[in-house]
Amino acid sequence: MRAASLRLCGLLLSVGALAACGNNQQVGVYNSPPAVSLISPPDGAEYEEGDAIAFEALVEDDFDDPATLQIRWASDVDGELGVNSSIEQGVARLETANLTGGHNHVVSLTAVDSDGESASDSVTVTIFDLPDAPELTVIHPVSGETGVEDEEFEFVVQVSDTSDPPQSLLVEFESDYDGVFCQPTPDKLGVASCEQVLSLVDDYHTVTFTVSDSEGFVTRESVVFTITAGSEIDNDGDGFTEAQGDCDDGDSSVSPIAEEFYNGRDDDCDGIIDNGTEAWDDDGDGWSEIDGDCDDLDPSINPDAIETCDSADEDCDGEIDEDTPCTDDDGDGWTDNDGDCDDPRANTTPAATEIEDGDDNDCDGIIDEGTDAYDDDGDGYTEYDGDCDDADGNTSPAGTEVCGDGIDNDCNGSADDESAVDCSTYYYDYDGDGYGDASTSKCLCGTSGYYTTNNATDCYDQNGDANPTQINYFSTHRGDSSYDYNCDSSEAQYYTASYSCDCDWSGFSCDSYTSGYSGSAPSCGSNGTWESGCDCDWWSCDNTSSSTVTQICN
Repeated sequence: MRAASLRLCGLLLSVGALAACGNNQQVGVYNSPPAVSLISPPDGAEYEEGDAIAFEALVEDDFDDPATLQIRWASDVDGELGVNSSIEQGVARLETANLTGGHNHVVSLTAVDSDGESASDSVTVTIFDLPDAPELTVIHPVSGETGVEDEEFEFVVQVSDTSDPPQSLLVEFESDYDGVFCQPTPDKLGVASCEQVLSLVDDYHTVTFTVSDSEGFVTRESVVFTITAGSEIDNDGDGFTEAQGDCDDGDSSVSPIAEEFYNGRDDDCDGIIDNGTEAWDDDGDGWSEIDGDCDDLDPSINPDAIETCDSADEDCDGEIDEDTPCTDDDGDGWTDNDGDCDDPRANTTPAATEIEDGDDNDCDGIIDEGTDAYDDDGDGYTEYDGDCDDADGNTSPAGTEVCGDGIDNDCNGSADDESAVDCSTYYYDYDGDGYGDASTSKCLCGTSGYYTTNNATDCYDQNGDANPTQINYFSTHRGDSSYDYNCDSSEAQYYTASYSCDCDWSGFSCDSYTSGYSGSAPSCGSNGTWESGCDCDWWSCDNTSSSTVTQICN
């Protein structure tokens, strides 16, 4: 009331009522509550659940600016709807689409001025209930939950619906990278879950959970789900992940700060096994102290090294300079440097005598020289190889036989033998008539056995009378039923005449006659009657002489 009185005094001063303010008496002026009048929507208005409704009211106050008043909107069903809603030019406004369906709501506006005076107005609206979409609550993953590379994560939701039982609702889990990865069936409490491995991606998966009821209503909820790479997880709890350099994240004793031990593994994850231990090859020669390296700081010293003349044990066998040119290994008084060509053998030195053993005993670079095992003439054959004259390079088992030198050039045990260089063709002359068989010959340095002629024109080498120079006729065949003795491929009969006579009948005398066979001439070697002479009497002509003659041929 005090503030109102002061405002009244000021009003009176403005109109000249100085007397009223000049004394100590107070004037009784009272503050009035704000004036509130709902103008929209009209009382009894009807809406469907989810419709946006704009509420407006006129607000006035006799002393306070309406924009400074406290404003409270409320529903008798849903409770408070808004405090200090905006007031512009005396009009308070509230827009909402959240009034619960299936109810008559009494929506009121209350305005309170600076003195605490208040006023209200209300309007009744009806909100018709509509079928509700299914409800879906994501249980896993929740904020802060992540997956691990190549490990299953259990995705869990709880669903419900006013019309359908949980088991009949259709549930689907989908990743924006991997697509639909699960379609679980809810249990009777509406819990639906599945375990799934999602792929590792550079950023994150947006996982969308969807539930659908039998009326076609769908509810979706999406969450951001991150997959952590396995290399970024400290599995063994040693303070290091694979990404931080842990080379065995399953063993807490292995990490970048661990101490290296001789155990055949990389304890400190520096990429080197057993470095700094006796099992480590310090000089890089492939051998460690444990392997037998007797000086692991010198790469030229190890069990595989070659011993040299330097008074050091390069091959780590406990001996110095063994098997080197400066050591007499066989104790024969000669080293390699002295000319010993086989220092492990005591009988091989420059002073030794060469013997037939396949070794260079006297170290002159020649093996077995002066023995039967050495090829003295350099023809590739030794006496052991069959060289019959190891002083002659043209004489060996591979030599070429030459006629007329009297030498066994090919070392086959005979000189000037068949097919030698400069040989002549000799034909087989079995019957010794100087004519040989053309089908049987040899190339020889001279006659040999029946190979005695260079003439190959004998037509039958089993009979010495049969040859190209034969002029005689024979009554017997040459041995093969043939009478071709002169090798002209024909058989000529010696007796070919037939007997004939002519008579002079006037005087019964013989005019003429021809001696010959009576009838045709017989074949070679056959007998025939040979007639001669002429006797004419009594009208007949007869021979006067008759004998048996064998036919001869050539």
